[in-house]
Amino acid sequence: MLLKAMAFAAVAALAFVSAASAAELNVINNSKVTITELKVAPTSDANWTSLDDVLKGQAIEPGTSGTVTGIDPGNWDLQITTSDNQICEVLNVGFEGDMKWTVTDDIITACED
Repeated sequence: MLLKAMAFAAVAALAFVSAASAAELNVINNSKVTITELKVAPTSDANWTSLDDVLKGQAIEPGTSGTVTGIDPGNWDLQITTSDNQICEVLNVGFEGDMKWTVTDDIITACED
């Protein structure tokens, strides 16, 4: 009986850890371009070539939003690719609380300079 209780406790703890690490980030596209790819890396560890697109092939059109799971609160570096193949890096973005990030034309324009 004790072994069953310990096994149940271990499974419950694992489920809690999995749920806690599955934080969601809501990406709001308030720019005029479609976001076709988003890569996320820990700050100062941005090896973009080894990272997968967290949008998993789903584009975020202007005026819409998308939800990405598995992004924990903290500081991150982000790389977005737009529908016109522009790559934009936004460094040291802090996520906490409601975990929202809004992409604006100003962010896109800053990458063009």
